[in-house]
Amino acid sequence: MNEKNLEKKWLVKSENKILGPYHFDQIEDLLKKKQISLIDEIRDPETRWLYIRENPKFKILVEELRKEIDARGESTKTLQTFSKTEEHNHKTNADIPHFTEVDVRDASVISETEDSPFSEPMLEKATQNERAKVYGLPQDKYFKARVVKSNKKFLVYALLLSIALGGAGAGSVFYQKHAIQKQDEEWVNLIKRYQFLGLDLKVVELYGKLPEILQRRVLPEIISMFPVLESNHLAQLKDIEKISNQSDLSSEQKMNIQLVYFWSAMQSQNLPGATEALIKARALQPSSSLVIENQSLLDLKQNKFQISFDNFLALYKTEAVGRYLVGAMQSFNGLEASKKMEVIQKLSDLVEKHTSTYYDYKKELLLGQMGLARWLKNELLFKVTWNQFLNTPVQFSNYFRKPALLAAQSYQWKDLEEFKIVVRSSLEGEDLILFEIHNYLEDSQVSAANQYAENNLAKIKEKAQRQQITLLTLYSQARKNEIIALEKTNQLDMKSELNQLLL
Repeated sequence: MNEKNLEKKWLVKSENKILGPYHFDQIEDLLKKKQISLIDEIRDPETRWLYIRENPKFKILVEELRKEIDARGESTKTLQTFSKTEEHNHKTNADIPHFTEVDVRDASVISETEDSPFSEPMLEKATQNERAKVYGLPQDKYFKARVVKSNKKFLVYALLLSIALGGAGAGSVFYQKHAIQKQDEEWVNLIKRYQFLGLDLKVVELYGKLPEILQRRVLPEIISMFPVLESNHLAQLKDIEKISNQSDLSSEQKMNIQLVYFWSAMQSQNLPGATEALIKARALQPSSSLVIENQSLLDLKQNKFQISFDNFLALYKTEAVGRYLVGAMQSFNGLEASKKMEVIQKLSDLVEKHTSTYYDYKKELLLGQMGLARWLKNELLFKVTWNQFLNTPVQFSNYFRKPALLAAQSYQWKDLEEFKIVVRSSLEGEDLILFEIHNYLEDSQVSAANQYAENNLAKIKEKAQRQQITLLTLYSQARKNEIIALEKTNQLDMKSELNQLLL
């Protein structure tokens, strides 16, 4: 048993009671003491209820216990055979008891005692090791007094017993509720931790295991993950509507609720609804970068290019995030010619500085930089940027997280079409072939990229460059085994930054 399983805590369901949480060693001890059995159910925070005997984590322990039970069974059979023989040899006829003649009209049982204190002939005494029943006549005064006393004693004992049973039951219920509540709290805290670390799949997996009542409690804490939960069929807009009127929501949670409505409206191209939701979100958190970014994307969609451009640059000034510059480049394309000339150098400098330091959205920014270099007639910048472009993996932006409540379909490769046109016009021969393959793969058109490569691969003279194209297409399809085989041919250019990154 590995250390992870030893440290894990388990809940046990035995006779409709939930016990625990226990460590593995405690479970083993309880089984050996027969306080729980192999047909009781068990679970940990990551699994559902299973019989102990069916849980693979307890397989070795179950086998050991079964061996002990089998061995004990053989010993018991031998002992029983010996006992029956002894009993047969020593069996004698029991003495027939003699009774005194008494009046037994309407005699009733008074009590059961270990040793009767009466010596009257009307009472019979059992052997000292057995409980004797005391009988008497109803009209006897002593008999009546004894009945009253016995009834009182019985009531006292019954009352004490009921109190004890009630206390034990209440304690058991309290302990069970406390154990379940503690387990629920651990799961809620674990979900928050996973969300903070960006482990979305872990959040979804654990959230899906929670009972519905606990899901409603946790949902306000992870509203920002609503698109992920919805795509996994774990949340709907009606769930958001149910919690939107809760009085204990924080300002940020209320803002995220409005961003859920914004995100949903953008999905259906309902721009008025998206605008209304953003106004409410901004009223709650005016300085939220996510609200400002969504507003910039909405302005871009509504052709408010100057406002969008200024907001993207303001966001980038606050935090150097690559997608802000991609948004600024998209807005730049819509600016008037005179305004473009005012800001083109500033935008070019920002992109050049970012791509020399960071990798987020690098492929998109390098494409834009080549277009800006062509407009600035800076041939040196174009050539340097082109080499960087070829040495950057395709779809690299997928490795960088962005907020789930960001407007969907944002910062896409297809939105940079004007930059592509400018770059194509500046390339020819092998360079143009390489650009088109990168373009197809970046746009997730793998089949088109493969077909284009087959038709034009012979036009590329250098073998290492042809191998690089093969490596790039294999990488886009996640064909790892073929990538490893290609590496072993020693035909790849290991001086290539792209090859190093892909391998």
